[in-house]
Amino acid sequence: MIPLKVAFLWHNHQPNYDYDGEFILPWVRFHCIKDYLNLPNLTLKYRNIKQSFNFVPSLLEQIELLADGRMIDNIMKFTYPNPTDLSQDDKQFIIDNFFNCNVENLILVHTRYSELYSKRFLPVSEWNDQELIDLQVWYNLTWCGSDIKKNYFIQRLFNKGKDYNQDEKLYLLEIQLNYLKQFNDDLKLLRKSNQLEFSFSPFNHPILPLLYNFDCAKDNLAELSADVEFYYPQDAERQIDDSLKKYSEIFHSKPSGIWSSEGSLSNEILNLFIEKGLSWTASDKDILKNTKSELFNPLEVYFPRVYKNQKGDINIFFRDSVLSDKIGFEYSKMNEKDAVADFTRYLEDIRQNLIMTYNEEILYKACVYVILDGENCWEYYNNNGENFITHLFETISVSNKIKTVTMSESSRVAKIPFEEITSIKAGSWIYGNFKIWAGESKNHLAWRVLSDARKVLESKKNVIDNEIWEDAYYFILKAESSDWFWWFYSQHYAPNKLDFDKLFRHNIEKMYKILDEEVPQILKKSLWSEEEIKFIMEKNSGSDTMHKVI
Repeated sequence: MIPLKVAFLWHNHQPNYDYDGEFILPWVRFHCIKDYLNLPNLTLKYRNIKQSFNFVPSLLEQIELLADGRMIDNIMKFTYPNPTDLSQDDKQFIIDNFFNCNVENLILVHTRYSELYSKRFLPVSEWNDQELIDLQVWYNLTWCGSDIKKNYFIQRLFNKGKDYNQDEKLYLLEIQLNYLKQFNDDLKLLRKSNQLEFSFSPFNHPILPLLYNFDCAKDNLAELSADVEFYYPQDAERQIDDSLKKYSEIFHSKPSGIWSSEGSLSNEILNLFIEKGLSWTASDKDILKNTKSELFNPLEVYFPRVYKNQKGDINIFFRDSVLSDKIGFEYSKMNEKDAVADFTRYLEDIRQNLIMTYNEEILYKACVYVILDGENCWEYYNNNGENFITHLFETISVSNKIKTVTMSESSRVAKIPFEEITSIKAGSWIYGNFKIWAGESKNHLAWRVLSDARKVLESKKNVIDNEIWEDAYYFILKAESSDWFWWFYSQHYAPNKLDFDKLFRHNIEKMYKILDEEVPQILKKSLWSEEEIKFIMEKNSGSDTMHKVI
């Protein structure tokens, strides 16, 4: 029996949270101790399971800065002090921010943390110092994943449950930072197994096609009427080059493939990937569907497709969005056995459909691509998703109908029954277009602010010292991150939504100051109006305290 190949790609991503020497959000540290090594290490428990993992270099850079003590995040800043030394405002900050996680799976499952949660709306005067130090400990403790939980002191803190002291709290943070210090070495060791493949995204996670030429957004957004001029192919190339350099620094080699931020592709970006010698990239099936239009065959997405130009070629893998989204959004609500049964049934249906349409031999060439966020979804699962993943791996390991492969392995097949691609319609893995990052007036305003700054920087290219120019360019590259534009989209809400506007403007402001140019007035206050800010605050106060960073 010929098995159907399945290639998983788990994408791990955080933007750069640096605001004048402090990470103003804690997600780099928290997701590092909870998620980034758990799934790769769990894979090695099953010799028949293979996985691929993708990291954004700006995330890895922040892990290094935290590990080396060159930076702290805002939660560390308010965890280190003894409550007896804190002002009333500081204590209020802790009460307001130390419950920002999935309530059901990270708070209510712990008796003491649940007790503290029930007091969250009481005034500061109703909290004693012991309760505050317990809250400081629990917010940092609850993010500990199974890997770091192997530390006996961490286990001791979980077992103790309450009445923590200052020394225990500080030791907890030291253990977490030590875990971060080992992170790159752990990645290098994991890569030596033949079960895992690693790739990176462009350095600061920008939407590459929009950097290269913003007008490509019109490929699949015919109604787009943005007054935006942004055409900087050199920025797109720089983001790729910096990523390849970071990969080489860690692994002392070159990656086989690249996950373009948000699965965003265009002909120009694919041509750049070919020039850089990359052998694969990936996106959503809607890219292929939009490209082929009425000629689209749904079964095409189950084959690696060759994109070819005069300089070479690259494999493009198209994800099965239904199956990927089932893991990301649906299976957390199900019993893990029922979820895995649904997952494997879906794959077996694909397998049978391919056999009936072609023949069983076609399975040597086919592969189903499951590509999704590798961190945020697990907060919605019991036990951080490990019950589901363990059962999934155990089921696939003994299956004679399903076989996992890495992304690179999936492309090593004989000629497939579909022609080469020589042109695509630009788009991303969400809606097959760039609506999220370029479809609304607030997105357009942000792009115009960025464009104005980029023009000023370019005008200084051959006028000022190159080192100063590069220092300023660094902040433009950070300002090109997709995350700022994601959160300028009106339908996205989170308790920290306004922080992304703050970070976006801060990076651009830093560029102006380095160039000794006057900072435009528009950067001195939020791009959201006072009325919009009020609405955002009300919307956030009406939601749970779960954060979401894509």
